[in-house]
Amino acid sequence: MIIHKDFGIVKLIEIKGSFGVEDAFQLRKTCLNQYQNEKLVFNLAEMSFVGSSGLLPLLKDLQSIALAGGLGVHLVGVLNEVKRLIHGLDMKGFKTFDDVHDAIVSWNQFDVAG
Repeated sequence: MIIHKDFGIVKLIEIKGSFGVEDAFQLRKTCLNQYQNEKLVFNLAEMSFVGSSGLLPLLKDLQSIALAGGLGVHLVGVLNEVKRLIHGLDMKGFKTFDDVHDAIVSWNQFDVAG
């Protein structure tokens, strides 16, 4: 299940439960159509995968979204093995946070500073 929430200048997208290749495709399509150039936080804390076939497409799609808007995306609830994969593949455009609040506050600080 994918849940979209609006926090003013920040859009929160929570992924809960199983997530596969078809879900990654739909998420990318939605984000590119609705959230281009938005400050995005993806909460992955309650996401589970139906196999690794959903993980790499998700990360590639999130990277495309991050780079397309030029702002990057903030990720919450990223497991250590996923962080290692992001770093190992030298994927750009991600900042990781321990909780949603910190990720949203970071975007707000970005607005004040930038």
